[in-house]
Amino acid sequence: MALTALQLQALTTTQINNLSTTLFAQLSGHELSFLVDTQFAALSSTNVGALTALQLKGVTTTELGAMSSAQFGALSSTIVGLLTPVQFQALGATAIVSLSAAQAVGLTATQIGGLTATAFASLTTTFLSGLTTTQISGITTSQLAALSTTSVSSLTNAQILEMASTQLAALGATNFALLSTAAIGGLTTVQLSRLTAAELNAITPTQFASLSSTQLGSLKTTQIAAIDPNTFTGLTTTQFSGLTSTELSSLTPAQFATLTTTDISMLTAQKISGLKPAQLATLDTTIVGVLTTTQLGGLTAIQVKALKTTVIASLTTTQLTGLTTTAIAAMMPTQISVLSTQAIATLTTAQISGFTRAQIAAMTTDQITNMAASGLTPGQITALTAVQISALTTTQISGLSTSVIRSLRPSEILGLTTTQIPSLTVAQVAVLTITELGALNVSQGAAFTTTQIANMAATQIAAMPGTSSS
Repeated sequence: MALTALQLQALTTTQINNLSTTLFAQLSGHELSFLVDTQFAALSSTNVGALTALQLKGVTTTELGAMSSAQFGALSSTIVGLLTPVQFQALGATAIVSLSAAQAVGLTATQIGGLTATAFASLTTTFLSGLTTTQISGITTSQLAALSTTSVSSLTNAQILEMASTQLAALGATNFALLSTAAIGGLTTVQLSRLTAAELNAITPTQFASLSSTQLGSLKTTQIAAIDPNTFTGLTTTQFSGLTSTELSSLTPAQFATLTTTDISMLTAQKISGLKPAQLATLDTTIVGVLTTTQLGGLTAIQVKALKTTVIASLTTTQLTGLTTTAIAAMMPTQISVLSTQAIATLTTAQISGFTRAQIAAMTTDQITNMAASGLTPGQITALTAVQISALTTTQISGLSTSVIRSLRPSEILGLTTTQIPSLTVAQVAVLTITELGALNVSQGAAFTTTQIANMAATQIAAMPGTSSS
């Protein structure tokens, strides 16, 4: 059939509708392009369904845009797949959503990606959930960003896993939170590493719990820091044990504060030493109560300073022995003052010798009474007040080194009680200076035993009040 444009356009819509399949098949694509949109819309579904690839080439976008859902539904899957992106977009959302499952399978990724964001957003959930993994690859970020929460919820796990990281990012935080735990748990490390801070912040505790240690390890420290602290309540022991020192140190104080005693108990000394002071400052007595001496041994001087005084006060005698001399020496005076007398009693002479003058001065008389005073150095003893010195037991007094005794100042000598003085050893008495003995009051002088006096030098006896020579 060779009809001119004028002849074809002169046909009525009724005549067009009544064209037999034989006559229609004789029309070339070029001839079909002469039809106006109302004529093309009048074609029977039977004739539309018989369109050939050659005829399709001549069909204009205007003609395609005039097609009804019934006509479009009559197209074969082969013809649907041959539509150019421009032709496919011209069909309009109404026609596209009328595609049957058989027709939809024939769509190419290019055709899908050619739809406007508005047209794509109008696709039904049934249509969207039926897209193949190949078709998913053609979806643009603009199209994904235009989807409603209902549409996003219709996407299958397999479809989500096929999305590129840029596509996932386009879903947005609100939609990302709608993904199933299976979809989240199936994300590749590449996909996860490119999620936005907003998307990660939208993850629910249940979704978070579905991530493997490997997946968590793929997250950048900046991404981890963006996760809502409440989300960390979903952290499993397996996930936590897989976190590296770098990842742990990237947790915000608020995130770190959500960790459980089970989580904390799993930390190695090495991982503990990498924690930030601000993180440790969030720990409470319950959490610290599960730490072993080995774990506490990993604390650095700066970290110990960050611990709350209530936490320091809760340390058991066993736990305190785990702290290094350097860590104990770094404690703030306010922290030292709250240590229990039982804890003080367990400190070694090496740990005691590490105390600063400020720490010694902050100790209570009860603490002084219970510490290993033999570990005190000359510099430390001079930090004690007369009241603190008077709190030392006779055993502690006799255990002081001769260098410590020699360093006592007159104000500290006055702190010795008449009960303490008789406990001084002959060696300790022998190093008492004239100045120290001269600072004693009569009651103190009278407290010296005959054995002590017998081993004094004449100059010492002469300087001491309360003796027959004074």
